[in-house]
Amino acid sequence: MKRQYVPLTMAVGGLVVLMALVLFIGRFTAQAGPLTQKDSTPVPTIPPVPTIGGNSSDETLAVLAREAEAANRDEGAATLWRNGMLGYDDGSRLGIQIGDKFPAFGLTTQQGDVLLLDMLGTPVFVNFWASWCGPCIGEFPVLIARHQDPAAPYQVVFVNVWDDEFTYRQFLADYPSDILAVFDVTEHLPDVYGLDFIPVSVLVDERGMVQMIQFGPVNDPVMDFASALVTLP
Repeated sequence: MKRQYVPLTMAVGGLVVLMALVLFIGRFTAQAGPLTQKDSTPVPTIPPVPTIGGNSSDETLAVLAREAEAANRDEGAATLWRNGMLGYDDGSRLGIQIGDKFPAFGLTTQQGDVLLLDMLGTPVFVNFWASWCGPCIGEFPVLIARHQDPAAPYQVVFVNVWDDEFTYRQFLADYPSDILAVFDVTEHLPDVYGLDFIPVSVLVDERGMVQMIQFGPVNDPVMDFASALVTLP
């Protein structure tokens, strides 16, 4: 029997046709849609792993804490909060601690109204000061700026101690008349709070609990940190 040979031109032509058919089928399959599982449901795409941004509560608080600590060290002050001390710690303490219920008081403001601290229903930044205290006078502009800031999450209350009432009123005459200032007419507040020095400030939340104690003059970073303590979850 004679062997039959396919001409080379026919073989090449057939190969070209076969390759074209494979390419056509592959393109059609690619356009048919996403891959499917055995039950003909689309294969789910895996979403990217979310990253934690720089605006989380813990990160924000950590940044503000570092800024407050740096400012305190420059001024020889310190901020006590639930995670420790920020700044220069000379061992000063009050008779109240972080997490304690702040002993409320009812004193008359310079406008003649009785201020009941436990009835404000909002966070309060209580500042103890005297007219003869240089650091107290130095921090007044910072505190008044917060008092005048409508976005501040707390009310600033200026509590005068160790002054006579005439000197107290004479001193405040140079400052805005709408600040919440009270005079310790009882002369017992230093004993109530274990106060041996000024200036001292205490941040009290809306439940009346102590969240922060500032030993020494406040500064803007400390006030920002106090705002975060009563606003961040």
